[in-house]
Amino acid sequence: MPRSPGLMPLEPSFDIFLFAVVGEDRRGVPVSVLSILARSNIDPWEEAASLARLPRTTAADRLAGLITAVPDGIEGSACPETTASRLVKLLPHGSIAIDHPFATMARTTTMQFPAVSARSRVAAILLCAALIASLVYVVSSSEPDTQTGHTAEAAITSPTDR
Repeated sequence: MPRSPGLMPLEPSFDIFLFAVVGEDRRGVPVSVLSILARSNIDPWEEAASLARLPRTTAADRLAGLITAVPDGIEGSACPETTASRLVKLLPHGSIAIDHPFATMARTTTMQFPAVSARSRVAAILLCAALIASLVYVVSSSEPDTQTGHTAEAAITSPTDR
């Protein structure tokens, strides 16, 4: 079974790019690359990896298009092409972006559980049953006797200890 995208480790080499401020929205809140991609319903880490694999000019053109198309617009930034060119320089290029061990592991690793023998299952069930039985014994022995009001521990002590 292939790993779910939600379980893949996030690539930290994209953090500088994804958290870079692009401008502000209409309320004056800073807008990052990550928020632009999220507002556009695009997975930020997948898009960052995709942009990192492209030539810088192609990646800048693609990012400029995303900046231009962002819902609610961005104020206070230079032209989208200039901003995108500045931001693309923050992406890792080459072997870091393409051959990172986490990315390779996420594409090739499947979750496999070791085989459990029937004997191991029986032993686990018996162990659980023993734990439950000991818990029941401890709880029942610490409850007060309904006739005398004493607990089982009090009945064990000698009359001189009282």
